[in-house]
Amino acid sequence: MNELQKLLGKPDQSLIEHTDKVLKIWQEIFLIHKEEITDNDFWKKSLVSVIFHDIGKIIDSFQEMMISIKENKYYNFDKNFRHELFSGIIVSLFLQNEILPVAAVFSHHKKLNDELFDGDRFRKLSFKIQYLNDFYKYYDNRLSDFKLNFDISIFGNFTKLTAEKSYILYKERIFWKRRDIIKKSDRIKYIFFKGILQTCDWFASANKLLLDDLKIKEQNIKSTLENKIAISITFSDFQLKCLNTKKDCLVIAPTGSGKTEASLLWAGGKKGKLLYLLPTRVTSNAIYERMKDYFGQENLGLVHSGAYSFHKEINDNYEYSEYLLEKTFHKPLTVATVDQVLTCGFNIGYWEMKEFNCFNSRIIIDEIHSYDFYTLGLIIATIRHFKEMKAKFFIMSATIPEFLKKLILNELPEIQLIENKSLLEESRNLFEVHNCNIDELDEQIRYEVEQKRKVLIVVNTVNEAIRLYEKYHHYRPICYHSRFIQKHRVQKEKQIKEVSENNSDRNLVITTQVVEVSLDIDFDILFTENAPADAIVQRAGRVNRKREKKKNTKIVIYRHSDIAKKIYGEDILNNSFFEFQKYNNKRISEQQFIDIVNEVYKDVEVENNKDYNEGLKKYNEIQEHYNFIQDVPINDKNLYTRNFKDNVNISIIPMEFLEELADKKPLIMNKFVVDVPIWAKNNYRKDKMNRFLFLDVDYNDKRGVKLKKPEKNYSKYVM
Repeated sequence: MNELQKLLGKPDQSLIEHTDKVLKIWQEIFLIHKEEITDNDFWKKSLVSVIFHDIGKIIDSFQEMMISIKENKYYNFDKNFRHELFSGIIVSLFLQNEILPVAAVFSHHKKLNDELFDGDRFRKLSFKIQYLNDFYKYYDNRLSDFKLNFDISIFGNFTKLTAEKSYILYKERIFWKRRDIIKKSDRIKYIFFKGILQTCDWFASANKLLLDDLKIKEQNIKSTLENKIAISITFSDFQLKCLNTKKDCLVIAPTGSGKTEASLLWAGGKKGKLLYLLPTRVTSNAIYERMKDYFGQENLGLVHSGAYSFHKEINDNYEYSEYLLEKTFHKPLTVATVDQVLTCGFNIGYWEMKEFNCFNSRIIIDEIHSYDFYTLGLIIATIRHFKEMKAKFFIMSATIPEFLKKLILNELPEIQLIENKSLLEESRNLFEVHNCNIDELDEQIRYEVEQKRKVLIVVNTVNEAIRLYEKYHHYRPICYHSRFIQKHRVQKEKQIKEVSENNSDRNLVITTQVVEVSLDIDFDILFTENAPADAIVQRAGRVNRKREKKKNTKIVIYRHSDIAKKIYGEDILNNSFFEFQKYNNKRISEQQFIDIVNEVYKDVEVENNKDYNEGLKKYNEIQEHYNFIQDVPINDKNLYTRNFKDNVNISIIPMEFLEELADKKPLIMNKFVVDVPIWAKNNYRKDKMNRFLFLDVDYNDKRGVKLKKPEKNYSKYVM
């Protein structure tokens, strides 16, 4: 035993110490889930995989590596034989004919794909068989409850085990030759084996305790709101309905009616982690800041492609290991963009950990109307999968077409429909509809700007936003769209909020449809290019958000361009324009908005929509191709992205920042990244580490990237 205690599991921790901590976490998970997972055989296999997941660390090369790291000496990592390969073979001896828990051990550090362990085949493997025997004897009592009765004399056969034999065992006997027998139903079992194992390993390594579920109390939400607005409040009838139901919910309520608080009231008292999903990074950041007031930052996670940089800007001491827990949904409440959940079905990223934490969870999907048909198909496929994981859903929208409402009600037949009709007769703004282009409204635009009204112009393409910015440059407008580097987008968002709050000497903002579901802003006048009716409603929601009846606020809709037809479809645009023309020079109530949206989409049959069905079926196609549990290689994106030949974006850094970013860390360089269509790729360079692509594009911080040739396919990168 003394010899065994000397073996290192980490540079600062013995193998026994680490395994003991892992087992402590496992016991906590067992107590949390034993009433929901009653299969004793599952827990037996899970315990075996957890105890022996690091047994491979007894090998000589791993111990040499740990000692070198501990003593700060050079070590040739190419010599190290992967301990997971050795561990997986040991676990396979305990669990004869089992694939899922063994696969979890093999892949608890590396992705489960065709290349796993290829580099270990010709490395040296040596170890002391006595360590193997001693380790088993030390933990034998932990396994006695499950009556494994394992004959350790078989370890004697391991004295001649080589790297080559280990590789062959893995490839031909244990996993790869048998993977075709894995069924779709096995995927959830694998998620639990892998999720439990990695949770135990990560929390033990970080010396952290498991986090409790979020305790949401009605009084906490009420008191926080009262402190913010300095008046006493009473929850509305529709909010109280959300509080009192135990079912899934579909909530339809106008902007500003308290949907967010209603969703939190619904989530209160239910077990499991809470996920709050939104369409964009900007809306996610905003909701994250709101949730801090309610629950404290220690209970929150923020997950999207720019979240780590967001955290580092606030706290320079923020560790990536902390973000790793956040991005795998370990925090009691995670605010995220919806793609962070959708990509689970593609078996990319830490999908097993995310899905494990979605078991028995509460999932809020905001702005459900804002997704295209393909993404909607993915969302429905995700809902189906997570319902099998006992998740509950709260889906909400201010303007939901009738076809979408019916789709959700059919998909979740037990769901409770809750509508807030208290504000349906209210109207906020006067509408004007002009059968002309925006240049014919030039005199009116200039008049409103010069009267110091807060003027917002929303168009359908980046190129048009840039053109109008250059046309009205003498008013010092703020131009905002997706083709700014991240650093400048953050600045733009701050500037727009300053205009909205009357804290700026500028009053003209020109933007694309990114404003529809991103910024919480309030303007006096909106000039908007015609778009689908629900998009117009979202844009109109950026004017007179506080519903001040005496304000002289206005929405001006003008004709869409030919390019817009390629984005949204000609019929939808024509129908939308026709319906809004009926309300020219009138105020439109919230109920009339609903009527307009329903009329525009009355002929939509989503179940027959090609894009919707493509998204709905995509998970099955990928998972069948990868035997349901394998990780999809990152370079195999063609398998999970849509096949738009001319419609692929690439992330680049404008060439003008090449010298400024020389030798900078990736975290700094990420702030200078912008997406452009791949056809714009011309003169380019790579940074020294071959991580970032520097592209020769026409860029400045006032109007972003100006492309030198017209787009060919507009449906993705127009914003």
